[in-house]
This record gives sequence, C-alpha cells and structure tokens, in this order.
Amino acid sequence: MKTKEQLLEHYAKHERPKSFIQIDVFCFEKNARDDVLRPDEDGFALCKLSTQELMSGVSAVRILIRPDVEKRDVLKSLEKAKDSVLRDETYETFAEELIVEESRCRKIQNNFKKLQQILAENNLNLQDARAALNFGVEEPEPEDSIFNGL
Repeated sequence: MKTKEQLLEHYAKHERPKSFIQIDVFCFEKNARDDVLRPDEDGFALCKLSTQELMSGVSAVRILIRPDVEKRDVLKSLEKAKDSVLRDETYETFAEELIVEESRCRKIQNNFKKLQQILAENNLNLQDARAALNFGVEEPEPEDSIFNGL
C-alpha cells in the first residue's frame, strides 16, 4: 500500500483537477433509520455532489469499491446508483453546470498564466500590475480582489 507522502507526490504531478459528479452509496441494515441520509426500504442511501479530483486517465466513469464490501452490496449499490441517474431530472443540469464552471476556471487559469508571461516579458511583477491598476484611484480595493495578499 502506498504511503500518504507517495500519493501526494503522485498527485502533485497532475496539472489540473478534473470535475466529477460523485455518487456515494451508503449501506445500512434493512429498515435502519438515519436522520441525515434517510436510507430506503433496502437500507441504501445515496448522496450526489460535485467534486474535483487529481486523477489521471480519461475514463468517463470510475467506480471505487472498498475491498471489505460484500459482492451483493456492491451489485445493489450499483443498481441504486443507476436508478438514481435514470430518474434524476436534474442530472443533465448538474452536469452542464459542472462543465461550465470547469471551463470558467480553465479560462481564469489561462488568463493568469498570460498575465504572468506578459509581466515577465516586461520585467514586472504582480505588485507592479496591482500598482498600475490602482494608479490614480483613491478608493480602497474590495476585500475579495484577486490581488489581495500578493
């Protein structure tokens, strides 16, 4: 098994996180109650969220299964996840929003790289750019400025 340090070293080589729709399936005892997840009559509860991961490869779907989960629970979990995607009317909207957000983040990263390149070509740094942007401006810049902390 790899150590945490080895995993961090491996992930550090990945340039850009990839967006995913994550579907977690929780297995409870039949007819169990949970105030947060609310398992169904079979004892399964699903949770869908967006996440970003530093995964390699280009697989469209990746399934992670803990080795201690019984085969029948794996198969039932996959069935529950499939049913959820099939009946979820918001799935396409959710996926489209992730794609748009990923594209927006990529544009920001590319623009920032271009800015850094222009500044380097002109022997300037981010403090110089900030000073140029604030030249002649008397009001303080907003707290959420991308230049704060530079």
